[in-house]
Amino acid sequence: MRPFTRGQPKVMLPVGNRPFLEYLVRALERNGIREIIMVVGYCRERIMSHFGDGNAYRVNIQYVHQDKQLGTAHAFRCTREYLSGERNFLLLAGDNLVEMEDIRALVDAPADEALLTTLSSLSTKYGVVREQDDLVISITEKEVVGFEEQIFTGIGKFTPSIFDLMKEDTLMLTSLIRDRVERSPVRGIHAMTWMDAVYPQDLLRINRRVLEDLPAGYGGIVEPGVMFNGHVHVGEGTILRAHTRLKGPISIGKGVVMGPSSSITGPVSIGENTVIGPFCEIRNSLIMNNVTIAMGSFIEGAVIGSGTTLGPRFTTRRGRNRHAPEPLAQRRDGIAMGENCIMEENIMADNGITIGNDVHIEAGKHVTRSLEDGTIII
Repeated sequence: MRPFTRGQPKVMLPVGNRPFLEYLVRALERNGIREIIMVVGYCRERIMSHFGDGNAYRVNIQYVHQDKQLGTAHAFRCTREYLSGERNFLLLAGDNLVEMEDIRALVDAPADEALLTTLSSLSTKYGVVREQDDLVISITEKEVVGFEEQIFTGIGKFTPSIFDLMKEDTLMLTSLIRDRVERSPVRGIHAMTWMDAVYPQDLLRINRRVLEDLPAGYGGIVEPGVMFNGHVHVGEGTILRAHTRLKGPISIGKGVVMGPSSSITGPVSIGENTVIGPFCEIRNSLIMNNVTIAMGSFIEGAVIGSGTTLGPRFTTRRGRNRHAPEPLAQRRDGIAMGENCIMEENIMADNGITIGNDVHIEAGKHVTRSLEDGTIII
């Protein structure tokens, strides 16, 4: 997920103008689950300052520090003393989007232990499951990518006895659960909706999904001639200049200034204190906080990091990128641009590329390849 995880944990990346992890916390609360243990490590202050003790979300949150990020099973091991007295508990990944109904299905499963599974091409990360009569009887790792398989999502319901299977060298959760399944089958629950972000462009798919449930709401100042179509949420203090057109689903944060005569076609999220100049067109994009987009820009399929400035007539170019290796080309459709970049006027960026943080590109350039942090093109 670089460049966006340079200064923040993946779980705090915004989709629909909320951190990833917040959707999970809210889904748990809606299922009546009030006691939450969060294992935190990298940039843990960002998580802890946002959620606090959980009172604002009607839950109680305890934090467990993982000093060294040695793997998912190692993180899980850190919670052992907190869970030893429980009958069972849910284990969830904070950087996954999972529906409230799937959490309920796990809770209600007629077994003390169950795994959430789904069809996915991420078999190399999660492991392929084999099922028989709604029971998971094996989990295997495969190196082939690009083909859909039934996988273990990393989410499940367990009893404290799972800790007894842990060895000192067990670092990855898939290895631990594979050992558990080999002893006796575990109930499999098929997820209705489950999403993971592996590449920055995956945030666009997740942004689309969360905006489907977006309630409409209008704050700030709306000048004459502004046109709304579909679900659009506008934050407080935002100014929509005359003759701007918005076709939802769109989420606009607080303090945004947009237009005049710009066009936004959802799904689009626009972060707080962002400025979008006149005659801009934005489609299917996720724009974070404090971004400036100058006049006449055309942006489609883009994830733009906080503090970035795009000069006049910045353009994203659609179509297949010949430099993106298969089968990753489809997953990397769109562009990703990190934080605090400066793009001067008349720049075009090809589809499928990732531009790092603090990149500065002078006017009139055509960007055809991904760029590392701190790159300067003159």
